[in-house]
This record gives sequence, C-alpha cells and structure tokens, in this order.
Amino acid sequence: MEVIGFWLNMITGDTNNLSYKVYRYMLNITNFKPKWLTFVQHIIEEIGKMDACQNQTSLQNFTLRHEMKQVPKSPTLAIDT
Repeated sequence: MEVIGFWLNMITGDTNNLSYKVYRYMLNITNFKPKWLTFVQHIIEEIGKMDACQNQTSLQNFTLRHEMKQVPKSPTLAIDT
C-alpha cells in the first residue's frame, strides 16, 4: 500500500512542496486521470471512505492509515502497468 502512503503524505504534507502543487494542478486538468490516482480512489472506495477523496483538505493522515491497515489485501486491487 505504498501508493496510499505516498498519496497521504502528499495531500497532508507541506503545501509548498512541488509534489503537492503538481498534484493540485493535475486534479484540475479535465479528463486527466493517471493510473496511480485511479488505483488510490479504487482502494479508498473498497474500504468505504470515498469522503477521503472528496474532502482531502480535512483528511487526517494517521486515521486513514490505520483504517487501511485493517483492510485485507485483495487481488482485485491490481493495477495495470
């Protein structure tokens, strides 16, 4: 679940970091959905926390990390590379 950790660190970290700025810019590009972000959203939907994607500014990093550890690994959560 490294991709979830990366995503969490990016959206809850320093808003002056380049990765945060690029991520926020990327979200505003019409019809642009990178595979890794689609994968993150799919995992979050699987655990019933879609509000985490919709309310990223108020997201608690440690809370979602704890909830992610409670979810058994699923073979349906594979991403095509």
